[in-house]
Amino acid sequence: MGDHVRRLIAARSKRLVIARIAGERLRKLNATGSGEYTESLMDLIPRVTPAYERPEPLAPLIEMIERTARERVFGVAATPPQHGKTEAVMHALLWLTLKRPGKQNVYATYSQTRARSVSDKCRRIFDRAGIRVEGTKDHWYLPDTGGSIIWTSIGGRLTGEGIDGVLFIDDPYKDRREACSPVTQNHRMDWFDDVAETRLNPGSSIIVIMARWDSNDLSGKLLQRMTPLGQPWEHCNLKAIFEGDGPANDNREVGDALWPERKPLPELLQKQQTNAYSFASLYQGAPRPRGGALFKEPMYYDDLPRRGYRVGLGVDLAYSKKTSADFSVLVEVWRDGDDLYVVDVNRAQVEAPSFVLPMKRKSGMYPGVTLDWYASGTEKGAGDFIIEKGVPLRIINPPGDKFSRALSTAEKWNNNTGEGPRLMVPSPEFAERNRLDWVDDFVYELTHFTGINDPHDDQVDGTVSACDSLDEDDDMTIQGSRSSRR
Repeated sequence: MGDHVRRLIAARSKRLVIARIAGERLRKLNATGSGEYTESLMDLIPRVTPAYERPEPLAPLIEMIERTARERVFGVAATPPQHGKTEAVMHALLWLTLKRPGKQNVYATYSQTRARSVSDKCRRIFDRAGIRVEGTKDHWYLPDTGGSIIWTSIGGRLTGEGIDGVLFIDDPYKDRREACSPVTQNHRMDWFDDVAETRLNPGSSIIVIMARWDSNDLSGKLLQRMTPLGQPWEHCNLKAIFEGDGPANDNREVGDALWPERKPLPELLQKQQTNAYSFASLYQGAPRPRGGALFKEPMYYDDLPRRGYRVGLGVDLAYSKKTSADFSVLVEVWRDGDDLYVVDVNRAQVEAPSFVLPMKRKSGMYPGVTLDWYASGTEKGAGDFIIEKGVPLRIINPPGDKFSRALSTAEKWNNNTGEGPRLMVPSPEFAERNRLDWVDDFVYELTHFTGINDPHDDQVDGTVSACDSLDEDDDMTIQGSRSSRR
């Protein structure tokens, strides 16, 4: 055996000894004479990670987690974005490792890639605490305590001898599209029923923590059923702005922000004004039903960028040219930084095949840009015909319904803060100067869209498709200049 190998083995052995000693010291800290670990999770977080302050605003969630050490808990928690829920869960896994040694806990999230990323971050927390971690990113073994942690995805397998600790389901959806998609909603529920619940051992608990997106997301479905104990699921909804309801130990006054240091009240109120529907779900944990106008009064532009902008083309295609039928529409949107401009709308009450010529003309102006269409079922047949005619049409399976798909675009349309993406339409002066006769009808349709039996929504769909394409990577669009536009 070479000297280099000997040095590596000796160094590793030294690190293991140091980690074991540190682990023993930590387990003895704040312990009673019987050796029971007594430090609270609230105290552990800032001690192990001094960069984090005590998460007092999350006290109801912290208390729910701590109760799993002495009783079975089946809870659903909603917290606003960027309020530290994942940091709390990572430290909770360390706390449970010390409080209930020998147990197998599980962390599940929307993808295995995300689970491994959180596993890496949590590993650093365990290292600071002096607790040894062995195994892989997907399955930890904790020799100091005899326990283990599985890191998995919603839809992934759960290996081992079952869950006798806590199953944390943290963010089961990547984004609004997934959360509002009936297919994804059913997939998450099937995994919960067929995999997650079947791995529970006596004494185990489940806590689902997520920002709410839709009334039928995983949290919404669980709150409509009973737990394995035959009791209703606990609901810990920590609203960004307190409205007088919520957990009994949420002691704020009505109108108070949850964590002003992270999200000040003026910022929250501005978000609420920009998109009340999105705010109600993500920040208040109370998804609203459809029915009210989603798009407010528009913001206007008086000039267009001259170069460096990106182009998005969205379409919505009709089947019939009857009077009552939808229109076929093509919406052109430019993006320059955070500014989005509705530049042109081509709309005709014709069937999809008859709309080939304007689509080919527009695609010829922007080589390399696809025309995006949210379509499913029999609609795709018309799309295949158009593609055969040489139109670069990209058919995308629609995530969720029209209303939920429109939320992101409405947030840009309603954004008058001066920060973040904003979607603008031609001003009356610009429209008159350039003879744009589509603007009034376009604005009317968007500002009257409710998502419930709207007489026309084709321009909404086309705009959403165009804006969504501009939210993707740069290679989905082209760099344009006004000199090449016409």
